[in-house]
Amino acid sequence: MKLTNDFESGSLLLIINKKGEFMAAKRKRKRYRLTEKGKIAAGVICAAFVLMGTLLFMLSEGYFEHTDPQIVRLVSADATIPIYETSTSETPFTYVTADNAYGADAALISQSRHRYEIMLAGCRGWIKMENAELSEQGYDYPSYYTVDERQNLIHMVSTNLNEPIYMPIVLCAAPSWLKQGEIVYSYDGHYFYRSLDQYLADLNNRQMANSINSIPFYNYYQYLPMHSATSLSGSQLNGWLNNEKADYAAASVLADAGEAFIAAQQESGCNALLIYAVAMNESRFGTSDFAVNRYNLFGYNAVDGNTAAADTYESVYDCLLTYTTAHLNWGFFDALDSRYHGSHLGDKGSGLNVMYASDPYWGEKAAGYAYAVDSYYFSQDYNKYKIMIKTDTGSVNVRKDASTQIAAISQLSSAANVPILVLEEIQGESISGNSLWYKIQVDSVLDENHELHEFNGVFIPYSLSDSIGYVHSQNFIPLLQ
Repeated sequence: MKLTNDFESGSLLLIINKKGEFMAAKRKRKRYRLTEKGKIAAGVICAAFVLMGTLLFMLSEGYFEHTDPQIVRLVSADATIPIYETSTSETPFTYVTADNAYGADAALISQSRHRYEIMLAGCRGWIKMENAELSEQGYDYPSYYTVDERQNLIHMVSTNLNEPIYMPIVLCAAPSWLKQGEIVYSYDGHYFYRSLDQYLADLNNRQMANSINSIPFYNYYQYLPMHSATSLSGSQLNGWLNNEKADYAAASVLADAGEAFIAAQQESGCNALLIYAVAMNESRFGTSDFAVNRYNLFGYNAVDGNTAAADTYESVYDCLLTYTTAHLNWGFFDALDSRYHGSHLGDKGSGLNVMYASDPYWGEKAAGYAYAVDSYYFSQDYNKYKIMIKTDTGSVNVRKDASTQIAAISQLSSAANVPILVLEEIQGESISGNSLWYKIQVDSVLDENHELHEFNGVFIPYSLSDSIGYVHSQNFIPLLQ
């Protein structure tokens, strides 16, 4: 049943909960003021109807809890908040920290009996009602995006919805259709609105017809697949840190470690600039206790309550090789691993950020550092590769050749907004009159026969020449900024 809020100001809304209790609320200026409470018998089968100015919402269960799309504050007694793919899923799709210092708000879209549907950091999913705090008056300081004087796109992440306290994240060069100083809203990072109310309404209607940009926006560094190569040298990585972060460089194990990142890229196929950006984000520019005392740049096995169990490595290179090979190539990037959602940094909807970090903006922060280093050297890496995006959910088969007659060797993640790195456009089997196929760099490790290599206890290296495959072009759009 599709329900609407299009009734006259001053009418009454009867909200009935699962206990059979109801609240009658007076509508005024798009908000509800409680007027009386009561209780009715649950289990009544009834349609929605209006009676003498009172709007009754009743479903077959005997109740319907309704709320307008709005901004909510994330709350939990636990350290993290699970996000589910559907209103009835038992296993979470992803999770976010309950610490508002990493972001306090989400867009509330709709609700079911026990959960709220939200949009947060590119993820459209469901959270338990206990994890969302609604405000009758609304929140005054939601997250937003703006453009600074250097034409950088800045994500102003709210950490306190009742006060103007924000965590700014410098993302990338701003798209041409956004102006300096302009405030726009988005909780998916792809469609931007000048009106928050219009954005929420479009989310609720499941279409983005009123967005500023008709084509979805993707941050290049955030959606660059990891199996790529930077044009920057190790000395350039060192130069950026020593010049731009001099206050950290003196105590940093990264100050002269640039060549180790390039060497790890050659061995693992993982982009040295992206890994460098992740390491800076996770080790406080190489100055964390784990980095300085254990060469542990990523805090592996530093579990709560037992940080002494954190892994120790012989060198920065040893840490990088273990990280890129064991944890990424044979973990998060393995199509047979449940944590696989693409090899890009991503967000909570797709990419490494989905299951790697509880910080919903971990991918944005790392991508921002990659942008900072690359732009310092006149953007040598920006748009170096042709990237296409699978915008919809659903698996896409990766094949050995440009034909569906050949068995699939792997699959792309079924998540929406998954990128591929296109090596070449070729002609192949025609599907629906379209014979264009893409030769791509595959996320997972393939052997010399271009077959998916199942893990057998040995972390064989990722080969850029072996790990290639083919997908039909019908499922993709280009990454445009």
